[in-house]
Amino acid sequence: MRVVQLATYPIVNPMHGGQIRASQIANVLRGMGCQVRSLSISPPAYEHFHPENDLIISLDDQPHPYETPHGAELQVARLAAHDERILGFLRQHFAAFSPEVIFVEQMWLWPAVQTLIREGVLDAKRLRVVYSSHNVESAIKADILRNHGSSDAAIKGFSEEVAELEASLTQAATDVICVTSADAAHFAPMARREVLVCPNGVAPRVLDSRAMNDVVSFTRGRPYVLF
Repeated sequence: MRVVQLATYPIVNPMHGGQIRASQIANVLRGMGCQVRSLSISPPAYEHFHPENDLIISLDDQPHPYETPHGAELQVARLAAHDERILGFLRQHFAAFSPEVIFVEQMWLWPAVQTLIREGVLDAKRLRVVYSSHNVESAIKADILRNHGSSDAAIKGFSEEVAELEASLTQAATDVICVTSADAAHFAPMARREVLVCPNGVAPRVLDSRAMNDVVSFTRGRPYVLF
């Protein structure tokens, strides 16, 4: 099965939570025998990019949504519906790879998928679309903006636009996966099928004797929590 992942960040060298989750999803799918192509529409702030699978776009000439900070993902979502750099990049990859399944990581690139379905580049009847949610983004963004002192009107407009994106993809997706049971309860009334909870996990690691000696030397017998 051919699977495309769409995200707003590269996963070449995964560091933050979203990158790590998307990267691990790709690893699991490959372990199941799937062919996976991970594509991103990324701001240039990241350090490592795939030379073919990551499109780097500047958002400097784009207005901040509702004049608020931390709006890069929503800027990308707005652009994705019509920007020819983004759509041309995706058309080229979809034509070469012919995906059977698209994982939309965090819903921001759903407008691009909608446009390409309308154009006939993607066949909605044959394509499986998976909404791979990492958070209830509308709630998370509202909290972030509130902590940065944004106005109530700006927060309301921003979070409502993000909620509309989430609802649109949830209602259209073949499947919805999320991180927690609380998130699943949020999405379940809008989803076509049961929402699947896929919690974040920990990759098994083996410490060599030198690393263990370093830990023992540091803790000196004291109880500790390692994050």
